[in-house]
Parts: sequence; structure tokens; C-alpha cells
Amino acid sequence: MVSTAAPTGKKPKGKGKAVTPAIGDDSQVMTTRNKRKAVDDVSAYDHAAIPPGAPYLERLRRATAWVFEHCPPSARAAVPRLPLEARGVSLGFLNAVACDLTPGKLVHGRNAGDPPDDWQRFDPVLDPLSVRALTVSAGRSLVEAATEAAALTGDRRLVEDPVTGSPFFGPATCFVSYTWHGITVRDLAQSLAHELAPRSRPMHDDDDDRSGEAVAATSSDRGGDGIFLWVDMFVVTQHCDTPETLANSTDDLKFETVIAAARDGVVPF
Repeated sequence: MVSTAAPTGKKPKGKGKAVTPAIGDDSQVMTTRNKRKAVDDVSAYDHAAIPPGAPYLERLRRATAWVFEHCPPSARAAVPRLPLEARGVSLGFLNAVACDLTPGKLVHGRNAGDPPDDWQRFDPVLDPLSVRALTVSAGRSLVEAATEAAALTGDRRLVEDPVTGSPFFGPATCFVSYTWHGITVRDLAQSLAHELAPRSRPMHDDDDDRSGEAVAATSSDRGGDGIFLWVDMFVVTQHCDTPETLANSTDDLKFETVIAAARDGVVPF
């Protein structure tokens, strides 16, 4: 699900004057850069400022903010876009972002209300950890935003499990069809882990009695055994509302390309 109307990026009247820069608009980047010494050395990114145990989405927020403030457009443009079929996410990644929000609210924000017009009430200031807020400056999918931030900051925790070193992203092997409403992201992660566990390891006699959390933990520890899931809220850009990102509406919705490349499919629950 991709929005087709441009968010204003401004908070409603009476809630402050915070403004999010438009996608593709480097004017604020340049203004900030003129006030500060340009940083070309990625070692200037302060890894220590982000605690090792920080939630994944908070780590991504800080990294993308640093990229926005310090990296010139040419550096960002040098990080190539990933092909649609190469944006699969691992079970470990799903565990890292699991939360009690529905997929729709994780994308648009918990304060965006309910469908069908939740996408119109997106506010990056009220919901800075929403998928749309995390990707608004890049105008790309969350997988690509994380890949770009990792390349420009050197922070590998954005693209791989900090404990096991297993990659978070890879060529999609399984197409996932699911609902954006009525379930939580945590439910989705646990259901997928339970569904895919028999495909990634020998079945245990007690699997039917194990909780979703237990199966998810086992799958995460094993790095998913090469399973990468095509989950649209993370792999499709949620921005196609400016001239710079209009092509996303066609480039990122070529589902037949992904289905042809994936060797499997699953409908959880």
C-alpha cells in the first residue's frame, strides 16, 4: 500500500512549527551544512552514542538523521537502489522490529488514526519511528534506507544481527501476503517464524506445543537459514508523491518480478 497524496510534512496548527523537509529537497541539508563543518569521513558518525541495546528503529532513526545532515546528495546517490526482488527481510529482522502496532500503524504512525484515511494523517513529528518518517528523506523503502545509512555511517548493526552477524536483508525467497490491519507486527513475526520453521530446520516433535516466541527465537538464532521474506511494508517505498519519487509507484509494485524470483509463498494465520 503506497500513498498517492503528498503529506504536508507540517504539524497541524497549534502543535508547533516543526517541518519535515520534502523528499528530494536538499535545501535544508545545505543550510545545515553551511552552519556546520561538512563531514566526509564516516568515522565521524558516533557509534558509541547509540547504545548496543537500543531498539532497531531508534538506531535507524539516528543513523538516517545523521546521513541527512552530513552527507551531500552525491554521496547518497552513489549508494545504488536495490532491485525489488533483492529486498527480502530475515526472520531476525522481523524480530528486531516486532511491536504491538498493526502493520498499518507502523507504516503511517500510531497517531494517524484508522483506515481508510490514516495515510492522510501521517505526521513525522508525532510518529518519528513510523516507516514513512524513517524513509521520508531518502524517498526509498525502509530496506534501502537502512542499507544506505549502513553504507554511509559504517554501522553494520543496521543490516545484520549484532549478535550472530546474520544478514537482515537478501534476495527474497518467500513472498508474504498478509493484512495491514487486525494483527500486530509481533503477531506477524511470530506467525511467520512458526510457519517457516519446518522449512528451515528439521521438525521437532514438540513444535506444536511451542509458543510463537520460542520458535521465533530458534529461527532468529539460526539466521533464518537463508530465508528472506518479501514483506511490502518494509521493501516497497511508501513515498510516490513528488516528481523525484513518482517512479516508485510503478517500479516498486512489480509483484510479478518478485513472485517469479521467490521460490516460495506464505499466507500467515
